[in-house]
Order: sequence, then structure tokens, then C-alpha cells
Amino acid sequence: MRGELFIENMPTRMVNNMVLVGVEDTFAGFTTKGGIKLVNLTEEETWGDSKEFTISEFVMRYGKVMQLPNVITKGSFNYKTGCELEVGDTVFWSLISFSQHLPLVYNRNLMLMIDYHEILAYKRGHQVTPVNGFGLFSPVGEEKVLLKHRINNEISDEWILEAKPTVNVRYDKNARPVSDQWEVGEKVKLLVKQSPYKLEGNINTLLNKKLYACPMNYIICTV
Repeated sequence: MRGELFIENMPTRMVNNMVLVGVEDTFAGFTTKGGIKLVNLTEEETWGDSKEFTISEFVMRYGKVMQLPNVITKGSFNYKTGCELEVGDTVFWSLISFSQHLPLVYNRNLMLMIDYHEILAYKRGHQVTPVNGFGLFSPVGEEKVLLKHRINNEISDEWILEAKPTVNVRYDKNARPVSDQWEVGEKVKLLVKQSPYKLEGNINTLLNKKLYACPMNYIICTV
């Protein structure tokens, strides 16, 4: 694995918005249809295999919170927020954010230091709650008739709000404001049809839904 740091003692304090996450065993190693072998990165023999990215690293997209920072600062983001997580929560992050994660190894356990702002949602008990201004949406399909042929599209410009954050973030003045009027279960239109992005495979498998993430301030109206 890329750049793991072996430590003799557990960290005692998180700073700079970093959340210490214990990587959970997400899957057994397997080979893709294209012949690419994806290994289980919770197994020690997979560590130190490359100083660069490997495809198999991208399977790590959720883990359990071990330590939290006392304060969440704004950093380079255009909003302010507080910490909504608790130790023991399972948190989910996006593939893109992985490039900034620092892998730590303590007593043969693999951990990651993740910027709080890169976390999409957390699971506490059976409840999944988005953070950092995101909502979780499921697509509403549409049927079109083209030259007497019916075409079914999985995605239209309508979405079901499946989960919303407990607390809205506070955006800068030049950003689009966010409303607290939307309710879970409502069918909504979003600012841009293609703006939601699909959560990666193992997140949807765990939640048993095909979900998309999108900032709540992209909601235009209910339908």
C-alpha cells in the first residue's frame, strides 16, 4: 500500500480536521472480469506493495471512527460546520478523497487519517445520515417513446430525497443558500440533472440501495 506509516503508540489527539478511522474488512480478494486482481487491503501482506496508487486501494471507502478532532475549522472549503460524528460511527467517504488519506499501522491494524470534510455520511445503529451539506438521493426513472420504441432510463431530472443532514452547513455569502424545508421521502428537482454522483459499489451494497450524493443547496423544488 502507498506510504503507510508504522507507529508504536496510538495517536492521542486529532488536529487539522483529521478523523482517525479503522479500516473495516470490506470484501475478500477477487479478480475482475478484465483480469485485474483486487486484494483485501486489511491483510498485512498487501501493504507496502507500491509507493503509488494501486487499483485495489480504491475499495477502501468506509471504516469505524476511532478518534475525532475537538474543532472543525473551515480550511479551504466554502462552508462552516461542526462535528456530528461519534467514536464508533461507521463513516463513508468518496473515491476522490482517498489521495489525501494517510495510512497508519498500529499492532497490525490498518487505520486512515481522513479530513472531516471528505466524509459523505455516517451510520449509527441502523440509521445512515449524510454530513457536510450532502443529501442522499435515489433516482426516479423515466420512460420515453422514440419512433414508436419505448426507452426506459434509470435517471431523470427527478430524485427521491432518502436522507438529509441533521444540521445544515453555513455557506459563504457568495454560495447558493440551503433551505431546511425539504423532507425525507419527497420527490425533488435538482439544480443540474447530472449533479448527483453515484456512491461507490461497496457503500450501496452495505446500505442495500442505489444512492447518489448531492449538496442539499442544489434542490430547486418538490414535484
